[in-house]
Amino acid sequence: MASGLNTIVLKGKGHHDEGITDATIYPGEAVRMASDSHFDPEPLTPDAAVGRGIMLAKEDALQGKTVDDAYAATDTLFFYIPLPGDHVQVLAKTGEDINVADYLDVEGSGSGKFIKVSASATAAYPISLTFARKHDDLTALLPASVPTADTVGTYKVPLTSARKHDDMSAVLPATVPTAVTTGTFLIPITTAKRFDAMATDVPAAAANDDMGLITGTPGTDPPRLQGVDFGGTTADEKCAFEYILPQTYVAGQAVTLRVRAGMLTTVSDGTATLDAEVWRDDGDGTMGAADICDTAAQSINSLTMANIDFTITPTTLNPGDKIIINLSFAASDTGNLGVMIPEIQEISLLCVTAALASDDMALVTGTPGTDAPRLQGVDFGGTTSDEKCAFEIVLPDNYVSGETVTLRCRAAMITMVSDGTATLDVECWEAGVDGAVGGDICATAAQSINSLTPANIDFTITPTAVAAGDKLIVRLSFAGSDTGNAGVMIPEVSDVSLLLDTAALAGDDMALVTGTPGANAPTLRGVDFGGTTSDEKCGFEYTLPDNYRAGSTITVRVKAGLLTTVSDGTATIDVECWKDDGDGTVGASDICATAAQSINSLTMANKSFTITPTGLVAGDKLILRLSFAASDTGNLGVMIPEIQALHVLTGNAAQGRLEALEDSGGALAAATLIKCRVMSL
Repeated sequence: MASGLNTIVLKGKGHHDEGITDATIYPGEAVRMASDSHFDPEPLTPDAAVGRGIMLAKEDALQGKTVDDAYAATDTLFFYIPLPGDHVQVLAKTGEDINVADYLDVEGSGSGKFIKVSASATAAYPISLTFARKHDDLTALLPASVPTADTVGTYKVPLTSARKHDDMSAVLPATVPTAVTTGTFLIPITTAKRFDAMATDVPAAAANDDMGLITGTPGTDPPRLQGVDFGGTTADEKCAFEYILPQTYVAGQAVTLRVRAGMLTTVSDGTATLDAEVWRDDGDGTMGAADICDTAAQSINSLTMANIDFTITPTTLNPGDKIIINLSFAASDTGNLGVMIPEIQEISLLCVTAALASDDMALVTGTPGTDAPRLQGVDFGGTTSDEKCAFEIVLPDNYVSGETVTLRCRAAMITMVSDGTATLDVECWEAGVDGAVGGDICATAAQSINSLTPANIDFTITPTAVAAGDKLIVRLSFAGSDTGNAGVMIPEVSDVSLLLDTAALAGDDMALVTGTPGANAPTLRGVDFGGTTSDEKCGFEYTLPDNYRAGSTITVRVKAGLLTTVSDGTATIDVECWKDDGDGTVGASDICATAAQSINSLTMANKSFTITPTGLVAGDKLILRLSFAASDTGNLGVMIPEIQALHVLTGNAAQGRLEALEDSGGALAAATLIKCRVMSL
């Protein structure tokens, strides 16, 4: 055991100390204090001991002992804590063949003896997966999850973006009128004609059998029609009007002639009536053969002006038809108790009309914070309706070209259902960049919405020629018919959505999945690529350790595989590596020499990738990119690629903290003290 030098500390400026032993310890061995404050041969591994100093048992000179004498358990131990540059003797392990300048370090793990450290030892350095970053932005963290690679995404179409179907630069109206309503159309009294000579206006005062047009004082008295003062006698005066039914009149629907009339000054002691006759102008120079007014003459023998209604038979009437109206006073009196003049103050036609809003739906917003916007048609009770609107929709960037496109409308009726039909139809065109559109690519026919319960109505869009970013023009159409008019019948759309097959929204980033703390270790995952393809990446920044031996081996080891189901195609992991040149640029080429490797297995396995080490030295920074690439057609289950561990294995310069100052003369037959220089702690 002796080297000829009877002391452990040959030259040094370190610290001398003492303690109590827990085991047999020889001078020259490395020791460390245990939790009981006693000392044992070095319990730490060499890697763990680095940086924590060296404590060398030295000879017990106070007891007259030499470097050959061991300490027994519970003895007082004298030890030395050296500093770099100190010369000491250490106890080398049996079998070590040591030459001058070899590096030594403690064997550790319960052995205090020293062993030679090879010039280039390979060490594996784990890289925490939580250090992973986005491969194209190393300042950004990975997402915590990735969506399914190919999933059906739902994209809401704002109802407030609806436009008029035939003028998409125009917004929809806020309301639509009732589909069928009774409109009141005044007939100007100043258009009255002589009943038997309609080329001539009625006179300014009643005469013979013509009513008179009394205008009175301008700004004070409105025009009115009067008969003669027939007190004590009889009267019979008439006038005529030509009137055109409005374009909004609903053919065959009710028409009423309303005349506001009565007596001036005195009522008759006999009778005073107003009668109406109506004929349809056939437009060919002839009149309808029969009077179509169904109401007989009615009394106006009152000093209170009142509305007198005459029902017109509408069977043959249509919008735009011309009718001829004759009004007749008939009166008789015997007592002649005063002035008795029949008078007409207003004439109007009441008829059933269709909606004035043409064929546009209405965008009904209601009360902010209470009512959501919705699209409505007209109340078509007792008639028909046909309202439309249009949308311009751009397919999202993550839409998978040629895959399913569905337009979903949530629709129903309000208040009452129709005794006929109520449907919603969708038309869809792809808008080209040249301003033209193709044919209708909606493959679903109009569907019933004749229910008071809102329901999702799906329309399939033929996806053959559509791709991400394409612009679609979508037209929604209500069509309704009803005869009974049992109540309000308004069709409504409360939601419009586009359902699309989309690629992963996370782009090409892996996810850092942490799971339950204390139960699940962090892992890196790609998307579930069953039935499709995937390509996810992440990046790491790694600095070669200080003890890396320039130009020696570098290997990136990735433990990876698939979860749940293997692919019927491929699943691989690839590594790319660039040297950070330290000037804001990276080396021009990928220095990973190993191609992508298969991970298409449910058994996690280590995959090794060799990095070309030429020109690399300790402290160099490497940029690593890990990439999943996978494809599958059968979609037989969940297929998620996963990385469970990542290591960089490097060939390191000698890690020994001591440099030998003498040769051992071959392999040692027994543990022997070797003179060394302390290089580091």
